[in-house]
Amino acid sequence: MWQLRDNMVTIHDFAKSEDSLKVVLEEAKSRRTNFEEKIEDFMELNFLDQQIVCGDEGTSYNQLNPMIKGLYYYNYMALINNKDIKKLARGSEFEITPEKYDELNDKNDTILKYIKLYKGVEKHLYKEDKDFDKNSNSLTVDKDKINTKLVGIIVKLEEKLHQTLEKDNDKIEGNLDKTDLLYQKIAEEFPGAINYTEPKNLDKKFIAIWDDSIKIELDNLKKMNNYLDSIRVNSKFNALLSNVDFMNYLLKENSNYIPFNSYSTNEVINKIDSLLIQEGNSTI
Repeated sequence: MWQLRDNMVTIHDFAKSEDSLKVVLEEAKSRRTNFEEKIEDFMELNFLDQQIVCGDEGTSYNQLNPMIKGLYYYNYMALINNKDIKKLARGSEFEITPEKYDELNDKNDTILKYIKLYKGVEKHLYKEDKDFDKNSNSLTVDKDKINTKLVGIIVKLEEKLHQTLEKDNDKIEGNLDKTDLLYQKIAEEFPGAINYTEPKNLDKKFIAIWDDSIKIELDNLKKMNNYLDSIRVNSKFNALLSNVDFMNYLLKENSNYIPFNSYSTNEVINKIDSLLIQEGNSTI
């Protein structure tokens, strides 16, 4: 009744996914409940009787949690046995009299029964959680061993890549130095070629015969330049560096989740671990 809905949702339906719950709510429109009338009846009860109603109705709503009834019945017994309340209850309908002993004994038995049931539920849940933690820890240890091995391989690959890149960089710098020296030499020997300006009275018919050969050489140079660019873009080092960067990212993400490992983050950690293993194997 405290859902304040005409179409009450069961706890089983409430535990479903959001989309499934929406379907249930649409179908439940045909099941009407007069919650206002139920609340009015509840509010007319005295506080002690309300405890009993909450216990009975709560257990009926969620039968998987026997502690609900045990708790509300315990609250009832705790109140009527409170010393201060017993003094105030003298002479009223709430005073404990011999004719109420059987009823109170029944309520006390109910408390013991439902607490015992709840204890059994807690033991079962504790065992499930313990088994889950044990299995999860075992899987995590195995995955950590694999990840540690992969990290070692990644570090070695990264070192090798850096060494190769440093060598390539040294070669490039050496070639650039040679190019600068060649440029300086050409500038010294042929200053007109470096700072060329077309003469105003140039008759191009005398150099027209060289146009085709020059164009052919320029085309060859362009093809060679494109080929070198294609080799650079498709270099295996690019793929390796990309894989290493991605694995470093995954390892950092895992380090953020692992210190706060819980049931909710365990799935994320498992997913990251599987990606690490996949990327590590492909990199190797």
